[in-house]
Amino acid sequence: MGGIIFGAICNDYLKHCDDEKFITARQCIQGLSAICEHSAKYNHEIVDMLLKIDLNRRKDSQKSLLLMDIIEVLGKVAREQRDERVESYLRTEYERGNEKVKKAIKKFLEK
Repeated sequence: MGGIIFGAICNDYLKHCDDEKFITARQCIQGLSAICEHSAKYNHEIVDMLLKIDLNRRKDSQKSLLLMDIIEVLGKVAREQRDERVESYLRTEYERGNEKVKKAIKKFLEK
């Protein structure tokens, strides 16, 4: 039942993951974590949206928090199904990230 309900709002929900308001974007991205745990049905759409998010338009402090949330969701998706786009994104962010980012990504790339 939950999948049917989310399916009806999926596109609208995903748009809010890149909302101009930081807190809206952050809460929507964090909510994707629960959605990924419940069903893999929307993983492709979720990955597409997360990979499109332009973190460069955010303040540095916001950028870091959103990146950590994105890493968490992409890591859950990667556990379920191999996706070269996710692996490439995580490798790129690992190479340019700080120690906290590297630690978060390392746990997903090693699995």
